[in-house]
Amino acid sequence: MALSVIKKYQDQRDDRSLLTQSIYYLNKLRENCTDSQLQSIEPNILFIRDQYQNNDWIKVPFKNYDIQSDGLMASQILHNVHQSEVDPMMIAYYPTLHHLRIKKEIRTKLGKYLSTFREYFNLSEADIKSCVEAHASFIQSRKGWNVKFIESNDPQGWIDVYQKSQKKPRSEEDMSCMTDSDSVQVYANDQSVLRLAYMMDHKTILARCIVREDEKAWIRVYPDPNGYPEGRFLLDTLKSLGYENQTNLNGVFLSAIKRIGTYIAPYIDYGNDSDSTNQRGSIKTLDGKDYILIGYGDEFELNQTDGYADDTEKHTCDDCNERCSESETVYSEYHDLNLCEDCQDNYYYAYVSSGDQDYVRDNCVVQVGDEYYAEDYLSEYEIYQCEENGTYYYIDELMTTLRGLIHESYCLPIDHEDQDCNNYAHRDDVATLSDGSTCHQDDFIFLQEELEEEEREGMIIESSYPNPSRPNDIDGSKLFNKDQPNE
Repeated sequence: MALSVIKKYQDQRDDRSLLTQSIYYLNKLRENCTDSQLQSIEPNILFIRDQYQNNDWIKVPFKNYDIQSDGLMASQILHNVHQSEVDPMMIAYYPTLHHLRIKKEIRTKLGKYLSTFREYFNLSEADIKSCVEAHASFIQSRKGWNVKFIESNDPQGWIDVYQKSQKKPRSEEDMSCMTDSDSVQVYANDQSVLRLAYMMDHKTILARCIVREDEKAWIRVYPDPNGYPEGRFLLDTLKSLGYENQTNLNGVFLSAIKRIGTYIAPYIDYGNDSDSTNQRGSIKTLDGKDYILIGYGDEFELNQTDGYADDTEKHTCDDCNERCSESETVYSEYHDLNLCEDCQDNYYYAYVSSGDQDYVRDNCVVQVGDEYYAEDYLSEYEIYQCEENGTYYYIDELMTTLRGLIHESYCLPIDHEDQDCNNYAHRDDVATLSDGSTCHQDDFIFLQEELEEEEREGMIIESSYPNPSRPNDIDGSKLFNKDQPNE
């Protein structure tokens, strides 16, 4: 193309609608012009080239961000997006040909830049988010981040990395369910094909990922590369080191280490396959040594977060969530729980409905004598609480009083029924009348007055009988005895 044809693009209005023409123009200049010609036509093209060559500008490496956009790549001849020299967390670029000519950079965040030209670049929101996260990872890498590895023969090294990767960056959430678990030591053994990649900042693990050397592939990155620049940086680094594809742990050997009667094992990630068999395994013996082989057989479920393999022949205690053998467990129908031997100490074999007995939690039972009863069925066994001491007794041992049901040891019989027709009263409530009989103290005044009235009436009746007619006829019987001669 003739120089005169190219030069006409100098006069184009600096409008975004002419972005394509501006890109085309600058490409033609680079393809057809010498440095001396560029110096006279668009000298700032040479200035920009020198900035990159002298490392004064750090180009944003879009090619490494897995963004499929021809428009984004083509626009860089004009925009020249680079890390801002004023604020490394921002980018700087020339939005138009006019800005390029007068060296007027626009400083902004990468996300805003991509959103501004989103239609031209044909990007989705997910594309923009991914690109921003990848760029954040790139920026952090320039702060000194680097990736290291724990080898397959260093079980303590695996434990240390998991213990130091406590929380996700800028979060109170655990890095993973295996944080602080020493069960990860089983990844390291003489049959292992695994390495543990990690990225550290001082004493804190920022990201980690298990990789397979036999497949040159990665399993799962923590934290998620799609939400954390640390995870993205680790994944990008692994890919640059040849671990390009995701895989799973099928066929990997774990050390077979027993503890409290079962094997320790970490939670096994699905990796790139959601098949549940990826989280199962069985014992495999090699050269006289036992290992757990992941993905083969179903002797163990490797999907527990407590650091133990779930033996399919084992049971789990529903109270403490610890595994135990079937012979060690009992079933509580009352609570619908399987209980291990240790947890059984917190339960009583108590009476429930219809004379049956079952394991009932200690805070749900009542002891009466030497027997235990579920609280829900006390009335069925005629068991009630003494309102004096709060203890439960059979109904035969309780007396009905004005104070309610109280144990017989607190009661005395009374000769006069109380106002509720009870024949017993609390011993502190018993009063003795003048005739020696007993009553409830609330009835004492009434009954005593009644008794005294009866006594008065008796005295009046006695005084109304006549005196004897003769001094020696004490009872007057001689007046009516005809057989007795008169004196």
